[in-house]
Amino acid sequence: MRYALLNRDVVDISTLPREDIDFLLDLMHRAMEDEDYFALERRVCGPGAYPLKGSQRVTREIHASPLFRVAEDIVDRVGIRQGALAPDPGDERVRWRKS
Repeated sequence: MRYALLNRDVVDISTLPREDIDFLLDLMHRAMEDEDYFALERRVCGPGAYPLKGSQRVTREIHASPLFRVAEDIVDRVGIRQGALAPDPGDERVRWRKS
């Protein structure tokens, strides 16, 4: 199982534990329901966030992990869609949704 990031990197998530996959599926569901970007961002890197695995901050190792990379990408897509983040001007795949 692979996930394509906005920057076009492909992350292999087939080796992630079931709990990590469940977290990503829940996050995707929340993203599809258009949950608030900032609430989703807190679920990924806020205090007690699952991808931090008990760490108090996002370390280099956490930032490089497949779980964090995919989770952050899911949230970034919501941020772009909701207008909280600006898309990369060179990324033709990002579509703006007008309210």
